[in-house]
Parts: sequence; C-alpha cells; structure tokens
Amino acid sequence: KLGEALADVELLGVDTVLERAGGAELVDLGSAARLSRKPSVAARFYETARHRFAGSDAAAVAAYHLGRMAFDGRGAWAEAERWFAVYLAERPRGALAPEALGRSIECARNLKLDARARELAARYLAAYPNGAHAGLAATLAGGAD
Repeated sequence: KLGEALADVELLGVDTVLERAGGAELVDLGSAARLSRKPSVAARFYETARHRFAGSDAAAVAAYHLGRMAFDGRGAWAEAERWFAVYLAERPRGALAPEALGRSIECARNLKLDARARELAARYLAAYPNGAHAGLAATLAGGAD
C-alpha cells in the first residue's frame, strides 16, 4: 500500500497533496515516503504537518519522525535530540514519549553530553523503569559510561 499511496500522490502532485491533506494523512504519507527511502519527500510531509497543524497530535508525531530520520538516517544526533525534545514538550505522555526519551538519551550519549545523558536517564527511569531503554538509562544514571 505504501507504493500505491505514493503513486497516488505523484498523480495528484505533491504540492497539491501538501495543501489539501489533513494532519494525520500528512504524517502517514511522510511515513510511507520514509519507508520507501524517499527522505526528502518524507521531510516535506512532516514539515507541512508541523506548520499547517501546529499544536496537534499530527504535528507532534511529525516532530518525532523528523527526529527518527535524523537519528536513523544520518546520525545527526543534535538535530534528532532537538526533534525528540519537541515531541516530548508537546506530548509528554504521548504514545511515542518512551521512545523519544530513550532516543534522546542515546543522542546525548553520542554527543558526549554526559550530564545531559544522566539527566535524561534519570527522567526515563522515573517514568519507564521497565522500558526498552531502562538498561542504558540505569547505566548512565549511575554515572558509569
């Protein structure tokens, strides 16, 4: 279905879809483009969701996915951490909060921001003691690197 969705977008024209699609649709299309290895197209959809639907769940999820693209696709740790922080500020208890906070820890560690990594790790453990990043968080929160 990803290929079909992107083919439909190409038929209509990306600019037309960017102007007309709803927030959730923009995020879904961004994800389809990201998974189809079209990061520049994905970024356009996510950025449009951020601008057109500021303050919405779609805008927050778009921020998370922009962080994932920076993290997974380019190893751009500072950019990724900034986007994860945006998601967490907008949806501190959102469905993606554990993953955003966990990836923020990894970003801080990769940037050698030890104090920041420890702070994020402590936050993570307080909120998600059994989460996917709990092992890493416990190691960093204890001051061991």
